[in-house]
Amino acid sequence: MTYTLTILDVSGVQKYLFDSNRLIHNIGASYLVEQATGAWVNDATDGMHSGPIESGHTDCELVYSGGGNAVLLFASGELARQFTRRYTSVVLQRAPGLRVVVQHTDFEWADSLADKYTSTIRMLAKKKAEQTPVLPMLGLSVTAACPYTGLPAAGQDTDGKFISAEIDAKQQVVKNAREKLKADFKEQLGLYDFVYDFNLLGARDEASYLAVVHADGNGMGNRKEAICQDQVNRKNNRQFLNALCAFSAQVNDAGVKALQATFKRALKWIEVDATRANPQEKTSYITRGVDEQIKRVKFVPLVFGGDDVTFVCDGRLGLSLAAIYLQEFNKHLVGGRPLYACAGVAITKNRYPFARAYEMAEQLCQNAKRAVREGLTKQYGIEDALALDWHFAVNGAVLSINDIRAREYTLPDGGKLNVRPYFIDAAKEPLQNWASFRHSVFEFTEGDWKDKRNKVKELREYLRQGKSATEQFLKLLKLPDLPDMGISDCRKNGWYGKTCAYFDAIEAMDLFVDMEADEREAVRSV
Repeated sequence: MTYTLTILDVSGVQKYLFDSNRLIHNIGASYLVEQATGAWVNDATDGMHSGPIESGHTDCELVYSGGGNAVLLFASGELARQFTRRYTSVVLQRAPGLRVVVQHTDFEWADSLADKYTSTIRMLAKKKAEQTPVLPMLGLSVTAACPYTGLPAAGQDTDGKFISAEIDAKQQVVKNAREKLKADFKEQLGLYDFVYDFNLLGARDEASYLAVVHADGNGMGNRKEAICQDQVNRKNNRQFLNALCAFSAQVNDAGVKALQATFKRALKWIEVDATRANPQEKTSYITRGVDEQIKRVKFVPLVFGGDDVTFVCDGRLGLSLAAIYLQEFNKHLVGGRPLYACAGVAITKNRYPFARAYEMAEQLCQNAKRAVREGLTKQYGIEDALALDWHFAVNGAVLSINDIRAREYTLPDGGKLNVRPYFIDAAKEPLQNWASFRHSVFEFTEGDWKDKRNKVKELREYLRQGKSATEQFLKLLKLPDLPDMGISDCRKNGWYGKTCAYFDAIEAMDLFVDMEADEREAVRSV
């Protein structure tokens, strides 16, 4: 009997999720993407008999869905095409602008389904790469443009603004999206709720910054490939399907639980911080909307489940929460091995273009992944690691992270001002160790340099001039040695070879709260 393997993938998710600067649109879009690989897949199989496909008595079998894709088996090609017609019709109507790519492959149960799955994934990737760019109809006569997408307006929102069909669809599901978020984090939220407005994330000075955190699992494709290449799985289709389904479910569970644990730790720290004795030192991470009684935490998850996670929070908490998330994710075992991930954090003003901030966070995440592959793995033979990179976007320059660092963080002699990315718990890399960075910030703000804040700011300018200028500055003003990072050479002149050891810490002083330093007593660096 000939069966059909169907794999669908939501394409261009990032643009769909983050092309608006209104947080409610991003939340609504996230909900629609989740529905597209969840409830809508099930809806499209309504009326079909489901169960183990090889039994000969079923029409379809859902192997797994979520994280932007789904895998199904059908008893025939016609049933697969029937499902696709139903499914794509729902997507077109309920989520205008969301693109989905579907690939079918026929197979016999005697074939290796693992091999068929691998070849189908490759064909799907090729189809995605060869997609014809969508050229939407921009209007046949006089039209009003949507201020969020630039597309022709198809309706009006509650404020009377003309909006496109895409934005209208996102806004219509905002209530459902909020309810689902609250349900997913019910245990952690308690009497609180999330912030649903970028304007509430920032207030003034350092508090006017928000952080976009994007984390992505390491080597997930390799792990799936290992499942496909396992000799037992290649010979036993049912075992292969069980292994693939279990892997997907376990990774999804790990991503959700890691983010829940991260938020729980954040809320606990915030509550302790609010009890500090000196009210002048308090800077609230809790806010309220106009005429609201409910307390809102300056944190909101946008994408979670699986190994791909994106959340937004108060800018001062971004680095700490990213590091905490990576460590929480790493606690989960899949196939007897811990999960690893890297994260990128873009810290921007709350009115900075959100799509650009997300793009930056994604680039930073890829930088961190590259550092693991090309640094730790090649140099020390370490199989995998957690890594974190970030950037403070204080201006509107539209450049890639690599271009920004080449222009602003590289000296004429080739010296690098930044150490980033940093590795979490990488003892063999003291300079790029997250603990070393945290220690340096602490020493500049709470240690020997605590009462020398102006001198620390001056030090940053001398570090830009190189080793000799920095050493002379420290000697002339009789300043203490720079923080101990486990590398004695750099304490006198600030440099380790061609890399400045302290520029990252000084730059981050005002926009980094070390939540890991002592979560019970809420020791802060701001």
